[in-house]
Amino acid sequence: TVKTQFIVCQAKNTIWQFLLITYIKNSHQFSIQERQMAALNQNSITKRNDNLPEYILIKQYLLNAISKHLVSPHQKLPSERELAELFSVNRNTSRHALNVLEKEGHIYRSGRKGWFANGIRMVYNPAEHVNFAKLAFQQGFVPAWHVFDTKQIVASAATASLFDEEQGIPLYFARETASIDNWLVYYAEILFNSRLCPDILPKIATEPTTDVLEKEYNFKVKQKELLIRPIRLQSKIQNFLNVPPGTPGLYIRRTKCIDDGTIIEI
Repeated sequence: TVKTQFIVCQAKNTIWQFLLITYIKNSHQFSIQERQMAALNQNSITKRNDNLPEYILIKQYLLNAISKHLVSPHQKLPSERELAELFSVNRNTSRHALNVLEKEGHIYRSGRKGWFANGIRMVYNPAEHVNFAKLAFQQGFVPAWHVFDTKQIVASAATASLFDEEQGIPLYFARETASIDNWLVYYAEILFNSRLCPDILPKIATEPTTDVLEKEYNFKVKQKELLIRPIRLQSKIQNFLNVPPGTPGLYIRRTKCIDDGTIIEI
């Protein structure tokens, strides 16, 4: 109790010591003495610079903590209120600092759980037609996916036009979420030309779609069209991915075809 109180008293000047208080509350990974020494050793590099805007000060302190590995990947960060109290600013200022860090890709929000430091990022170029699972494995991640709400539908005029087909053709429909290292990263709605790949829906539950089309149907698919645009995630998507409204994301519509150009999947 005495040692914890000492760190609280020292926390007025450095975000490092403030973060250590958070660790004391939430983690038993290191002893209190080790945390205390780490905080004291950082005094010289956490001096306040009153010439900088207040939100920049908060941003720099958090970036410093992340870059020095005081904050582990996916470690919870101080809340808006805690940062506002630490830096004697209003919550709009601390919220702005956190939002800037989120836009720059350093941190993220997880629903109402709070703010967290980003982990190691998977390198992914959506413009390339790649197998997501294989790409994740190649970079040392553990991918997983969940296929649900599978069914056969009748194509509307708008949907049929995407396949260059007539309205009313039968299509397969599926929803899918995917994660790397247990962190959800995408939500997808998939449409298949059922004439080309009958009974595919049960098969994509355990294998990547591209692999199934090649192994089970002898189709080596290629990308025919691609649409990418930045969006703010809303409504059902935020619920599927467990993120707050307005989280930055990418909308990707990928049209795949077989050798003769017939569209098989969107």
